[in-house]
Amino acid sequence: YCIYSEATYCAYSKKDTVKFNTSPSSYDDGDVEPFLTGELLDGNTTEKCPSTNNCYALWQEDYNNKNATVFIAQGCWSAAELDCKEDACISTKKPQKAVNNTTTKFCCCKGNMCNVNVSDGFFPPEENEAPPRFVEHASFNPINIVFITVACVIIVLVPIIGFLIYRACSTSQKPSPDSVHLMEPPLPPSPVFNIDNLTICESIGRGRYGRVFRGTLFNQSVAVKIFSSQHRQNYLNERYIYCLPSMDHDSIPKLLGAEERTGPDERPEYLLVLSYAPQGCLQDFLTNNIIDWGTFCKMAKTITEGLAHLHMEIRKD
Repeated sequence: YCIYSEATYCAYSKKDTVKFNTSPSSYDDGDVEPFLTGELLDGNTTEKCPSTNNCYALWQEDYNNKNATVFIAQGCWSAAELDCKEDACISTKKPQKAVNNTTTKFCCCKGNMCNVNVSDGFFPPEENEAPPRFVEHASFNPINIVFITVACVIIVLVPIIGFLIYRACSTSQKPSPDSVHLMEPPLPPSPVFNIDNLTICESIGRGRYGRVFRGTLFNQSVAVKIFSSQHRQNYLNERYIYCLPSMDHDSIPKLLGAEERTGPDERPEYLLVLSYAPQGCLQDFLTNNIIDWGTFCKMAKTITEGLAHLHMEIRKD
């Protein structure tokens, strides 16, 4: 191609069978012939553009052979809707149609003979590529965070503090038996009781505050409950209860005497001498024996009589 000055020159070519619009949205089908706006030179291979600096190219590519490029039309381009500022003719639009494994592409450029060489700059997006997703993060006000934190702490602490207060009040209202100090009552009348007349034979049980032995007092079997020195208050409480007038009942063990003595370890011991139950512990008896219906009814009667007597209301005049 020859390059001329004082005007813009574009490569020119045209297929007679092609029609197209001046709009780039439809290249190969329309009702306007490729318009000739300038003078054709060099055997109709160059077009001189009188009033524009833009050139265009319309070509086809084969899907199977990218190097097989066939120009449909080239020349000066004066369509106002296209902004052709680049000095290279590059197609950036999506191809409009595909017929017989071919695609038609269009490009425009600015400058002398800029449409001699063309290239495809359109890259379709990947089919499996998902569009980016933007997650909006909620904005938190620092004051709101402080209020929420304080509220959570209060919700957790209030039940705990309430439970501790309730437990403290319950404990103060219901003291344990170990903390109850009763007035020491006088010893029950037992003029014949003497510690020297008591003989301890064998251990028959153990309680929370002491051990229980079988003994003899004037050749009569008795139960002896021995408290250690650290359980003196429990000994006093139990002795006081047995000395109450309302404790005199056939279904309740009778207190025969109470005494303090020095144990084998040189520490004080406290003794309660009670009437002896030859059948032993009720739980052990029921575990080791099978009783008939009559015996069962008799045992139930005496037990309920003793419980009823213990729960009897005492009125003082």
